[in-house]
Amino acid sequence: MELRDLETFVVVAEELHFARAAARLHVVPAAVTQRIQLLEQDFGVQLFSRSSRRVAMTAAGLQLVEAARDALARVDAMRELAADLSGAAATKLSVAVGPNLSAFLGPILARLTESVPALQPTGRSMWSDEAASAVQRGEVDAAILRGPVLRSGLDELVVGETIDTLLAIPDSDPLARVERPLTRGDLDGRPVLLTDRAVAPGLHDRIVAWFADADAHPRWRSHRMQSHELLLPFVAISGATALVHDHMTSAAPHGVSIRALAEPGPRSPVLLVTRSGDRSGPVRALRGAAVESQRSRETTAPAAVVHEE
Repeated sequence: MELRDLETFVVVAEELHFARAAARLHVVPAAVTQRIQLLEQDFGVQLFSRSSRRVAMTAAGLQLVEAARDALARVDAMRELAADLSGAAATKLSVAVGPNLSAFLGPILARLTESVPALQPTGRSMWSDEAASAVQRGEVDAAILRGPVLRSGLDELVVGETIDTLLAIPDSDPLARVERPLTRGDLDGRPVLLTDRAVAPGLHDRIVAWFADADAHPRWRSHRMQSHELLLPFVAISGATALVHDHMTSAAPHGVSIRALAEPGPRSPVLLVTRSGDRSGPVRALRGAAVESQRSRETTAPAAVVHEE
């Protein structure tokens, strides 16, 4: 089966006349007849019922012609993407990355550069709201950030999820010496570090709500630390507890103890965000790579779990 065979099938279905279909395809009627016969042999079903006076589609033909149209549309989209990516201007791609989300971007970029070697992606570290705003304004092409996104004019694609499972506690706090898993209630009235709402409003609200659901109300201390390397020492300095992920068990600095949570912390979707209506070649290639990366992750291993901002 070749693409021209599917194109012939679709044109005959539209014309219901072999001679007119041949004229549209700029071939002789015999070639149209031969292509349809080859398709019918390949599919194992009759596509058209033919007589000396009329051509009609069979029930099988009516169903298969829609699949043929879809296949041709996908090929056209691939050709458009290839054309977009062939120009020098289409080899650049800028991506903003929220704090501690590089684990999600890495596999996507690996697939992207494998499928489009000429593409030259660059990354910039930003808070989630700042990253969404940068995409919105056209300062970057895309962003990997934690949802929800509180800005309009953006398309979202879920590429993973984050969840905290541990607490980083200053050694000066008696909770650091508690052996059992800790609950939200244990932190009621105690100082807890919380990302400043100005830079990550969705995450800020979700953490507050997660504690409130258990009628726990810590004494919040706002921070804007963009990495664990800064956050964990700040736990020791500030005397406040922080939610962290399970990769941090061996990374705690002097003066900080890691304790397990009795239940999973608040979950956050990780999103690939692009401008609504952006159909440029690099952006389409990035979204395609993200979809393939997510499919691979779902079939081979659980999604990455990383620290909340």
